[in-house]
Amino acid sequence: MENFYSPRGDFEIPTWGILFFSKKNASFAITITLNDPDDMTRKLLSPLLLLLALSYSLGAQQVSCKVTQEPKSLPAEACDFSIYGTSPNGRYIYGGSPNSTAFCYDTERDTTSLFLSETGAEKYMIYAVSDDGEIFVAQDEVGAFVCNMAQKKLQEIKTPESAWPDVRPVYVTPDAKHLVGYLMDPTYAQESMTLPIYGTRGEDGSWTIKTLPMLDKDYLGNKPNYTQAFFCSPDGKKILGRQNTRNGSDRPLFWQLNEQGQYQCSTPCDSFLYNLDAPLPGPEPDWDDYVTADYEQDPDLYAQQEAEYNKAHDAWQKAYDKVVKGVSPDLAWQMMAPTSGYWMISIQEVVGKGDDYTIISYPGALNVADGSIERINIPEAYGLGGLGRTHDGGWLCYPDGSLDPNDRTTYVVYPDGKKLTMLEYLKQLTGKDLSPAFTYSYTPYGKTEQKSITDMGTVQFSADGKTLVSCAVDMTGTRYYRNAYLRVDKHFLAQPLGVAPIQVERGDLSILWQGDALYFSAPATGTLYLYDTTGRLLDSYSLAAASRLSLTELAQGLYIGQLVTERGVSTVRFIR
Repeated sequence: MENFYSPRGDFEIPTWGILFFSKKNASFAITITLNDPDDMTRKLLSPLLLLLALSYSLGAQQVSCKVTQEPKSLPAEACDFSIYGTSPNGRYIYGGSPNSTAFCYDTERDTTSLFLSETGAEKYMIYAVSDDGEIFVAQDEVGAFVCNMAQKKLQEIKTPESAWPDVRPVYVTPDAKHLVGYLMDPTYAQESMTLPIYGTRGEDGSWTIKTLPMLDKDYLGNKPNYTQAFFCSPDGKKILGRQNTRNGSDRPLFWQLNEQGQYQCSTPCDSFLYNLDAPLPGPEPDWDDYVTADYEQDPDLYAQQEAEYNKAHDAWQKAYDKVVKGVSPDLAWQMMAPTSGYWMISIQEVVGKGDDYTIISYPGALNVADGSIERINIPEAYGLGGLGRTHDGGWLCYPDGSLDPNDRTTYVVYPDGKKLTMLEYLKQLTGKDLSPAFTYSYTPYGKTEQKSITDMGTVQFSADGKTLVSCAVDMTGTRYYRNAYLRVDKHFLAQPLGVAPIQVERGDLSILWQGDALYFSAPATGTLYLYDTTGRLLDSYSLAAASRLSLTELAQGLYIGQLVTERGVSTVRFIR
């Protein structure tokens, strides 16, 4: 086929005849025969036929990847702790334990750095690790620091408010230039025990921390318990957080950097939580405002005042129930959040009325771009919290303990009710059965015969989506957890936020597809993101003063490349 692509990056009409598309294991052909078609017919049908053939070819392809690192257990000293996350490139794995000892494991050097709490009083918590091994660690009532694997303090992250001395750098962007989190008052003497913060990093590596504006009241007009920030876009311009309301539920908050360089706070998810058209119930009646009589000294007056209180409270409760929808997103459910195209949450919903009600939970996803909340409210997903989204429409989920406390299996659940274990999904994705690496025998308590168990536990991903870490309870009792990691050559998540293109001005670099490579009009330093025609992110490539990018391994098909550099964003569409 000829003239598929022009130097300007535009599509041209293909020559008339047969359109061929091939993969490694399959080929497709569409043959069209017309009885003496005129030029106008050809001009109208050629683009349609091209799109039809591309759609058929791309639709027949499935997301697949190869295991590049077989499951490997973490060393014994890193198996006494839960896993909290990895560096964006997956090289470093970090976590901690309830006794406040933290660890960071370097997969390349096979070494572990332990922030050891020898007396239990030293409380360490690692919040993030950069690709270069910079460890963002906080120590209660001491401070927050950036350390290396030798635990040398490189920088201190200082609080801007002396009354809230403890800094919690909850999330750090993959390039380690922005962070968000909160300040904490360990004495709980302040009216708000936390303050939301954001931080920017200077050329010398030092951090400047500032507080974010807060809302004085929750939606119902009450003073909130606290406000925290815990995620931001790669450029730091959009921040996500929560306001913990008086009734204990989480209200999503968004901060957006305006043209004046100030963050503005908004609540785009209120329509999910509240009926915005219903009148607010006002302050909840207080018992002491109604009942002043002593029950033993004046029982009649006491009964009268009690009845008045009950009447007022019943009226308030009816108004309250009309406003509050009975759904509550748990934004503290933060596992795998930086890796998915959404901030994954767990949603609790009250089903039924009066005394005849039950609370169900199911996975949800908070879209950082527009503040909308998606959910998968089906029986197959009950009792699960969200971990991530997959390319093929699945929801990565983990039990929240509300249904079966003994279930510790990570699942992939689909809207049609299909439900796979993570190991079944990986087998479908890679063609490899990885279950032997997570299967072992143990003797149950009070029994004499051994039992075989296959347990991958909960999983997390690196920001590039290519390193998977697992944390499962060790039933043998020889250690707390069976921690392991594996790697694949392509991620299968729905647009990982850690590598999502940032929104910047159109770049002045031009890109040309020729042969098996992309050529740049000037040396390019940045990241090229490769998408299919559905907008699914297929891969990303780091460039350093590159004049070309070879893509010889690509299957034939239609692709979109987006190059993000300091000069802006350049886009190219090409056919392999």
